[in-house]
Amino acid sequence: MRRFGIFLLAIAFGITLAAVAAGQETAEKAIYRGRLFTGSGGVTQGVVNVRITIDRLSTAEELTELMKYLATGDSNGFFDRAATIKVGTLQYLGASGLPIGLNLAFEKKTEKGKQIFLVTENQPADPTSGWPKSGSEAVGFRHVYGAGLYLVVALDLNEKNQGEGRIYQKARVKFSTGGEFELVSYSSTPLLIVNLRLQ
Repeated sequence: MRRFGIFLLAIAFGITLAAVAAGQETAEKAIYRGRLFTGSGGVTQGVVNVRITIDRLSTAEELTELMKYLATGDSNGFFDRAATIKVGTLQYLGASGLPIGLNLAFEKKTEKGKQIFLVTENQPADPTSGWPKSGSEAVGFRHVYGAGLYLVVALDLNEKNQGEGRIYQKARVKFSTGGEFELVSYSSTPLLIVNLRLQ
């Protein structure tokens, strides 16, 4: 348990330095639309329109505060506090379930444009699941699958703010002090977003 807490502390420390190095607080609000393939187990069941709203990127102050919870091994406190931070939403248009709130946001420049990583606590992300219906369900889901797992929305965009994205469930992540985001592992087939573009 102690080693796990130290690992999380190292992650949080990396996030904090990455946020400062990348100038995270300068990003403007952006809304992206795309088409998401639904289904599980690699079987496509249909396509729905998706809207991803990014209000801002995470600040160094927020991440430093979150690090204090991890330093004491308080993973529930970490996720409870992170849930109060709102950086954007993932919305399935015309599908059941509430918008999924996003709590952490990071941006990385690439040769062809940029990558944006949006992070929240792990939860079902397929719109066919009708999830979530209430905030209490999200807390209950944590106790079933355990803390330390994340839902990650990764956008790969060109200079015209067009591209594709993927949604990773039950993911483990790591942030480096150089501002790099690493998706360490995930245990389900990612959901693909195509025709992604800035609204």
